[in-house]
This record gives sequence, C-alpha cells and structure tokens, in this order.
Amino acid sequence: MALTLRYAARSDVGLLRDGNEDSGYASSHLLVVADGMGGAAAGEVASSVAVAALASLDEDEPSGDLLEVFAEAVRRIEDQLGGLVDAEPRLRGMGTTLTAVVRAEGRLGLVHVGDSRGYLLRGGSLERITRDHTLVQSLIDAGRLSDHEAATHPQRNVLTRVLDGTHPTEADLSIREIKIGDRILLCSDGLSGVVSADTIASTLLANDDPQFAVDELVDLALRAGGPDNITCVVGDVVDDQSAPDTGEALVVGAVGVQRNSRRLRLPDTPAGRAAQLARPEEDDEATPSRRSRRRLLALTAVGMLLLGLVVGSMVGWYTWSQGQYYVATTPGTTGNVVAVFRGPTDPLFGVDLSRLVETSTVGVAELPEFEQEQVTSAIVAQNLQGARDIVQRLAEEAQRCVDKNPPAGCPQIP
Repeated sequence: MALTLRYAARSDVGLLRDGNEDSGYASSHLLVVADGMGGAAAGEVASSVAVAALASLDEDEPSGDLLEVFAEAVRRIEDQLGGLVDAEPRLRGMGTTLTAVVRAEGRLGLVHVGDSRGYLLRGGSLERITRDHTLVQSLIDAGRLSDHEAATHPQRNVLTRVLDGTHPTEADLSIREIKIGDRILLCSDGLSGVVSADTIASTLLANDDPQFAVDELVDLALRAGGPDNITCVVGDVVDDQSAPDTGEALVVGAVGVQRNSRRLRLPDTPAGRAAQLARPEEDDEATPSRRSRRRLLALTAVGMLLLGLVVGSMVGWYTWSQGQYYVATTPGTTGNVVAVFRGPTDPLFGVDLSRLVETSTVGVAELPEFEQEQVTSAIVAQNLQGARDIVQRLAEEAQRCVDKNPPAGCPQIP
C-alpha cells in the first residue's frame, strides 16, 4: 500500500519578537522546521537557506540510502551558509537549527540539529523522536540536572550544535518505519519551550485535521506569552489513494510564501533574496561566463543587503548589546576569579565593548573542570540578576569540591 502525508504548517512571529527568523516547509514527501538565529536579518537568511537547500529533496521521492541523502543535504546547507559568510563576514554568527523528515515508501528519514523538535503520535501516545542539542540536555544526560530543573535553567537556550557554515556540525540521522495513522509534528522551541508535552499530545489527539491542529498549537503558545517565534508543521501518514498529491507545498515563516508546482519561490525580502542566491544554478545556465555573472550578482546583492542592514542597525545593536550580561573570568589578587560583565562577549572590529560590573570571591581554580571550561569561554545571561544567579551556582559548585565527598571533575586539593 502506497503511503503519503496529509500536511499543514503555520508560523507566527510571537508576541515579543520584531521579526520571524523561523522557516517551515510541508509537502506530501518532506517536512522541515528551521529556527534561525543571529539578529537583524541573519537568522532569516540562515533558516531560509536551509529550507531552500532541502526543497530539492521534494522533487522526487528519495531512493537509496536516506541517511546519505540527508547527510549530503546538510553538507550543502553548510557550504551555502559558508559561502554567504565568506562573501560578507558580517553574517558570521548567524545560524539555524534544522529538523526535517523525508518520506520514502514506508520509511521516514530524520535529520536533526539544534533544539527544534520532532514528535511521533502513534496509538494515542506521543514520542519525542529528537534529542535537544543544548547545554541543559547534556547536563541531564550526565545526571547533573533534572528535567524539572532544566525547565527554568538560565542557560536552557544555549545550543551545543547549530548549522552556521563556519563550524562543521554532526547532524543526528535516523530511519524509522511509519504506518497509516501516524502523525508527525515538527516545531521550533517557540512551541515546545512554553507548551507542555502533555498539552501538545492532547491537542494533536483532539484535532483530526492537520490545519486545525497546527492552528491550535500556535494559539496555545501565544496564550502562554509567545516569547519566541512559533512554527509548527504536522504531517499525517495516510493511504496515497485517500489523499492524492496536489503538487503544492507550503513554505511558512521567514520565507513566508506558498510553493507551487514543485518549485520553491522565495519572497522579495532580504532573507528570500539571500536564500534565492544559494539555490543551485539551472543546467541551461551552467556555462563559466554565466556562472561568473551570477556569482558577481550574488556578491553585489549580498553587499547591498548588508550595507542597508549595517546603517540601520548599528545604533540599535550597540544599545541592545549594553543590555546583555555574561559571566567570565577576571584577574584577582591570588588568581583568576569569577566576575559579571556587561556588553557583548566578543570584540567588534577588535574593540572590546564590554565592561566589568562586579567581581566575586569564587576562584576559577576552585571549580570543577566542566565549570572552569564554561566560565573561561563566557556564560551568557539574560539579565543582571541571571548573571548573579550563575555566579551563585558556580559558588555552590566550588563549595561542593571542598566537601568530604567531592564530585568527579573537582580540582585536586593538596
């Protein structure tokens, strides 16, 4: 029996964000959610590039090794993002999560990087089929943090893997069998971060129509405060005869248009233009002279895009940066100590825009190895109080190291 997906997608900017950096894609073969990051238009560019690159998998039902198909797609995304960064270094720092599934006969290939999530609803039970690539998830896996503590941890949004075109990333790749009646949900953390898994499960069970399901899930996230962009994609596994393929796919979010006749059409926005430039050249334009002209046009377009962004956002960026806090090290009387800083963690054009706010009595050498690595690299906080909470947690870790039975990783005490 031939299988297909009955699908729906929706993306919302949320209640606190100025723009939508998420991108989503849904068709009878392919479901994708990409959550961009990087500020200004860079997050939109990254997520749009990811969707545009994966859209090629929807041309025909993939055959052969699904894992290699996805691995090659991830390499293509990294190459395209890297090319944009090389052409315009100010894009460095942009990135995107990626969670996608592709259907091939009775199998489902899954690729995952970051903290967007994939769920499978089967027989009334909801199973998460992805693992978050975050700092708190690594602490949970190590037994150092409970799920309850992770929900309010100040660093719960710190990613350990992301596609940015500058750092090679290992994606999680897997294949699973699917059957009629399965429901697949892909979503950004704008949903999973504010709506519980139990509520997500009950909503998916209560709405047979995929569009009703995604609408209610997005509305739930908005009622919970909508602190981030929200993107949901739902695909129901059905008999191909009961849901014939219309040849149309949905693209939502930063890309924000409908895709028709198996050809992705990107909007006339900075994100759309950047993603359009990242698309492969058509065969009839594959001569060296045409490739050179297209490359020149691409570089010119990206340069013009960034010029406008820089002029319009520099003052705003500086104001925003001075509202940021992080915890790092500073020299003390007997060695480096933990301290709170205000401003960006990295210099801008070689100029350090951060300043020391307050120091603590916690010596870096007193901390366990993992915490030493964290604070040496700088731990980003949401605000001043969040930074002080991080310092307090580090002080507690240092105290544990001088207890009678110190945990593993503590420095050796002479």
